[in-house]
Amino acid sequence: MAESERRSDLKGEPFRDSREVLSARLAHYRELALPSGCTMLDGSRPAAEIAAEIAAAVGLAVADDDAHQPAA
Repeated sequence: MAESERRSDLKGEPFRDSREVLSARLAHYRELALPSGCTMLDGSRPAAEIAAEIAAAVGLAVADDDAHQPAA
């Protein structure tokens, strides 16, 4: 919730949600996600980490950024 509040502050959000509303929304998301087999991701991590987690979850090989070779 702290991250959501921080982002609202940065944006100057005129109609920000209360902590109670944010908490209820997060609880509702979890209630929907867990029984359906959805995986919850921490979107505050670097994009490469999130992409690697998604790739692993669906059985794809994770690309090694250091192995990238530009086309000749």
